[in-house]
Amino acid sequence: MMNLPTFRYRLWKAEKERDRLENTYIKAIGQAKKNRKHPLEEDESEGQLWAEFYLEKDFIDDEIKRLITGQLLIKATRLMLPVPDRNEKDFWEESPIAHNAMYLTPKGVTELRSVIRKEQRESREPVFIWGSFIMTLVANLPASFRRLYDTVGRTATTASSPSVPLPTS
Repeated sequence: MMNLPTFRYRLWKAEKERDRLENTYIKAIGQAKKNRKHPLEEDESEGQLWAEFYLEKDFIDDEIKRLITGQLLIKATRLMLPVPDRNEKDFWEESPIAHNAMYLTPKGVTELRSVIRKEQRESREPVFIWGSFIMTLVANLPASFRRLYDTVGRTATTASSPSVPLPTS
């Protein structure tokens, strides 16, 4: 099981690796284009570089899809939510790299994320209701004590002073 910081770190690391790979191969392919003998002629080394680039990029993209799918499945399992059936081709795709591995499609990721968000929102709702109720009570306590103090203070002063003035001699 992967916690959120570990997931985010691994995802960031994989995306960073993909960016580094793109920059490296784009530079190498540009260099191969410069070294061509004829501008319209395509060099074998250039084609080889493109093939290597796409192969390595597929490995990294496969890792990113694996991380995202795994994290969403962990969240859905923790919340006891149903996961789309693996036979549904709209939600699952087979990995071109890993044998017998399935990943969520972009539509599947979107659907599962929306279900997870909805469940989390519903589970937080009672906390927000009770929290706002308690905060309202706490916020009104000073005013209530002030009114009580004023009422008790007036009662005490009116009880000690007579309602009819005493004659003075």
